[in-house]
Amino acid sequence: MGEQATTDRSGYAPTYYPGTGNVAEAQRLTIAQGQTITAINLTLLPTQTARVSGIVVDAQGRPLGNVFVNVIQGFGFGNMLGGQTKADGTFTISGLSPGEYTVRANLPGGGAQETAMQSV
Repeated sequence: MGEQATTDRSGYAPTYYPGTGNVAEAQRLTIAQGQTITAINLTLLPTQTARVSGIVVDAQGRPLGNVFVNVIQGFGFGNMLGGQTKADGTFTISGLSPGEYTVRANLPGGGAQETAMQSV
């Protein structure tokens, strides 16, 4: 996907009110239409980010180019990043905050969409 390797892996984790990275500790904010709330402060949580890379292959082990690959955190909350594989089937997705992800490759074809998934 044309990105250069870098040693800078700093970024920000998903942050929920009142300043936690844990969804279970998040508090719901209810704001009515037209209401203004001024006492809310959110501070982003700095973190070391990760990179996922790999190769997408078909059932015969042949690399698949131009396949869309996305990375989804947890149950779809937080980070969701993606891109396409290169002609040799390789991909790299950077900027992921710590956590568990599902990597999904989608190959449209034959009127039906084929999908492969892997947890990381």
